[in-house]
Amino acid sequence: MKPIDFEIVKGKTFRAVVQWETDPIIYKEITGISKTAPVRITVPGHGMPDGRKCAITNVRGMTEINAAANSVAERDRRPVTVIDADTIEINSIDATGFHAYTSGGILQYRTPGDLSVYTNARDTFKARAGAAGSNKLRCSVAGTSGATKPTGASVDGSVTWVATTNPTTVEWTASTAFAEDDVIDTLSLMFCSVDNGRIEIDNAAKTITYLISANDTSLIDWKRAVHELEMIAPGATFVDDEVVSVIPVSKVSVVEESTT
Repeated sequence: MKPIDFEIVKGKTFRAVVQWETDPIIYKEITGISKTAPVRITVPGHGMPDGRKCAITNVRGMTEINAAANSVAERDRRPVTVIDADTIEINSIDATGFHAYTSGGILQYRTPGDLSVYTNARDTFKARAGAAGSNKLRCSVAGTSGATKPTGASVDGSVTWVATTNPTTVEWTASTAFAEDDVIDTLSLMFCSVDNGRIEIDNAAKTITYLISANDTSLIDWKRAVHELEMIAPGATFVDDEVVSVIPVSKVSVVEESTT
């Protein structure tokens, strides 16, 4: 997938829905198109989840609906509303002035990612992308953190941190109890995962949803960050060979709310 940048408004709930798509492209035969606004398309057994983007090629008669070329560009892909197992609607297309459909046509869309094989996800919002292991600390002695995030191996309140290369598992906050082997990232500004409720995985809808509360966004004291979404396979505890990157390194910006 391409990078997905986020804009968070302080003091407002942040919600973003990610539709993970993979190869190969799926091709389905079209058997009918209505001259309506919005246009409705009959595609027996289309298999599309609601809200996904599709492109249309090789329609005869109603040629106005076709993509500019069979090698589809992103601008030709439109989000669909699923009416039933054999019918979709494209709200952004008014076909009332088009020529009548006569025959043919292909509906194409990318394969929705199979989320059933993932039980967790993580995304660390960082000040910058750092080299793996260069900014990770593991709790070697459990305790309660102090008032300032550690920048390296040290004693933090009653917690002892040591350098590690293990992936991040928790978010550091002041006056928080940490257990042995908890791992933090000293560059982390915010940590999102299924475990802490900031990410939801919905395999039926084939979506990954970020949900950061208004209270959490109101406490943000930074303006810019980078992020990268990773999916975690069943039974994994953030082990590298069981992690799949879904969103490559992208930008996060934070703006002040205008209405309070």
